[in-house]
Amino acid sequence: MRLAPGLVIAQHAGGGKSDQYFLRGFDNDHGTDIAFFVDGVPVNIRSHAHGQGFADLHFLIPETVQRMEVHKGPFRVEYGDFATSGAVNFVPRDWVDEHYAQTGAGFFDTQRQLTVFSPITTAQVKTLSAFELYHTDGPFLNDDKYDRFNAYQRLTWQPADELDVTLSGSYMDGRWHASGQIPLREVAAGRLDRFGAVDPSEGGDSQRMILTAKAGWQPSETQRLETQVYAQRYALDLFSNFTFFKDDPVDGDGIEQVDERTIYGSDTSYSHTLPWEQETTTRVGFQTR
Repeated sequence: MRLAPGLVIAQHAGGGKSDQYFLRGFDNDHGTDIAFFVDGVPVNIRSHAHGQGFADLHFLIPETVQRMEVHKGPFRVEYGDFATSGAVNFVPRDWVDEHYAQTGAGFFDTQRQLTVFSPITTAQVKTLSAFELYHTDGPFLNDDKYDRFNAYQRLTWQPADELDVTLSGSYMDGRWHASGQIPLREVAAGRLDRFGAVDPSEGGDSQRMILTAKAGWQPSETQRLETQVYAQRYALDLFSNFTFFKDDPVDGDGIEQVDERTIYGSDTSYSHTLPWEQETTTRVGFQTR
C-alpha cells in the first residue's frame, strides 16, 4: 500500500492490530473513512469493538495480489459509506507460473516462511495455494512476540469463453504483545526509555476466515453480469490502555475489547459499455450484508 501516492500506513500498537491509514493527509484511523475490499469482499467491520470500520489486512499475503485498485475521494457509490476519503480493492492472482518456497530473517528476531504454488494450471482450471508463517519481536523493550499464520486457496474455472467461476478461501490467526503510546514528558525526563512501556500487558489476538464464490457471464464485449456471495468469521480480543493510571492509580486503566461475529453478504451487478467517442460504462447492481 505504501507504493500508492498519497496513501500512508502506520502501526502504533503491536504488529497484529489494524494499521492506521492516511490518505492525502486525511486521518482514516483504523479504517473509519477508507473502504477496503479483497476481490470485492468488504474488509471493514461495522460497529467494531475498538473502532468503527476497523480494517485489519493482516490476512492478506502480498504475493497472492495481482494488483491494487486505489480510488481517491468519495466518488464511487458501490464502495459504500466507509469510502469517505477513498477506497482500495485488492485483486488476487489466479495462478503463478512457478512454484516457490522462501525463508527470510532480519533484525529483532524477525522471521518469515512462505510457500506459493499452483497445483493445477490448465486452459479451463487454475489454482493458487499460499501459506505464510511470520514472527517478530519488534524494537521495543517489551517484545512484540507477534506470531501470525496465513493460508490462502483459490480455484478459477472457465467452462466457456463467456463464463468464469471462482472459489476462494483464506484463514489468519495472529497474536501479539504491544507497548502502546507513552508520555513524552517521561522520556524527556529520562525516566522512561523511548522503546519502553507504561503498561506492558497491552496486546491481543485475532482470527479471520473468509469464504467466497464468484461467477461472471459476458454475453458480448459490451455486457457483463457478475454475482458474488461471501461469508466471514471474525474474532478479536484486544487489550489497550489509553490513560495509564489516571482513573485507577493502583491497578491501572487497562481495558479489554472483544469482537466476535459472522458476516455474510452478496453483490450482483450488470455492466454495459457504450463505445462512444469517449467510452462510457453504465453499471447497476444490488448489495446486501
